[in-house]
Amino acid sequence: MNESVPDKVLRLGHSLATRPTDVSRWLTSWYVLPIRSGLPWLAWGAIDFLDRFLTRSHSVFEYGTGGSTLFFAKRAKRVISVEDDPRWQRIVRDRLAEESLENVTLCPADSSVEPYAQSPYVLSLDQPHDVILVDGHEHRQGVDRLTCFRQAEQFVRVGGVIVLDGAWRFDLQIGDTRARDVTRHEGIGPGRKWVTRTDVFHF
Repeated sequence: MNESVPDKVLRLGHSLATRPTDVSRWLTSWYVLPIRSGLPWLAWGAIDFLDRFLTRSHSVFEYGTGGSTLFFAKRAKRVISVEDDPRWQRIVRDRLAEESLENVTLCPADSSVEPYAQSPYVLSLDQPHDVILVDGHEHRQGVDRLTCFRQAEQFVRVGGVIVLDGAWRFDLQIGDTRARDVTRHEGIGPGRKWVTRTDVFHF
């Protein structure tokens, strides 16, 4: 979060004290990259929620690929993941092959088109899904994820969720949303040095 180092240390200590079950898995995650462990780079609370929420009938879309792609593929019916980095997409594709996961469609898409809201990256989400993860790059100081969030609102199914990582950056920018509820998961996550916050918007 956007704080001084001493404040980050205090927040980290508080998180570890209030969620002691996160400590051992957090420490373990420092030695295994999320792409190897198959874990999303989110707050542990959000990961636990998704683990309970997902079923084999669910369709998932994610902006940005990685450990989350493997996580979703093992729990959902199908996953569509958009990625603008060809090298990273190859790494993810190889990991999926290693795990024999065949229910994922990896979509290369250009994110440099302006206006960004009309880029192939944003518009690759064009059909309804039960779970939509808004993560990925942030070249435009937050505009990227906010734009993707607005696109996600148009395609999340009733009863579904949008998962927004790094959500603390957007508290003053999200504004009105048709979500019926929002759950904030603040805490540590796999391979993260400091506390983050992942918000789950329920529709």
